[in-house]
Amino acid sequence: MRILMLGVNYRTAPVELREKISFDGDRLDHTLTGLCERYQSTQIVILSTCNRTELYVARPDGKPPNAAQLIEYLAAMGDVDAALLTPVSIQREGEEAVRHLFRVAAGLDSMVLGEPQVLGQVKRAYERAAACGAAGPAMHAMFQQAIAAAKRVRTQTGIADGRVSVGSVAADFAKQIFDRFDDKTIVAVGAGEMIKLARPDVPVVSVNGDCAFGFNGMELETAVRHNTPIVFIVNNNSGIVGATMESR
Repeated sequence: MRILMLGVNYRTAPVELREKISFDGDRLDHTLTGLCERYQSTQIVILSTCNRTELYVARPDGKPPNAAQLIEYLAAMGDVDAALLTPVSIQREGEEAVRHLFRVAAGLDSMVLGEPQVLGQVKRAYERAAACGAAGPAMHAMFQQAIAAAKRVRTQTGIADGRVSVGSVAADFAKQIFDRFDDKTIVAVGAGEMIKLARPDVPVVSVNGDCAFGFNGMELETAVRHNTPIVFIVNNNSGIVGATMESR
């Protein structure tokens, strides 16, 4: 079996493009099933996070899909022009594809070196593909070994020391500007679970909206009236966009 990895990440593609070819829930299952039906004897795992979408494929020698076919499929699923996707895509084959997965799982390819969430995301991506019958023997071996290696990296090296998420780095940066936070109201604009990880002690007002400031005015007034520190979570996957902290 030949191994191919094709994808985009935060280094190569803007968030607007990454969002169009991200997969979760039913869309992920539909894509896995569709690829396996189109390319029989193919094994596939799709890793899709806010920072990357990567397809890991194992197929017999000389059999499709090749990188160009995967790009066409991704472009069709995301309703984007393949000509826009091609120049920002990453391709790895054989040993290089395996090495790339190991780096990703260990947090070595993350926006913040050593961030721990990606290991869980890799594990869930593999489990989802296995549940759909899309993984197969080659993907089982590859992902199980990558997950095991990543666990060893986290326990046997110092990669997990210090700040290991974008949120925690942002919090450290804010400390360089403000000497205290107990007299501040915090408004963070970002993406769901990552905000909670940055400040798990702050009460959360969850906001569903298409823009950064699409919050409910009543929720804001109620929270401010009670002098409550607030984290506003916008329903998108683009990471922490910005933060402002004002004295009460």
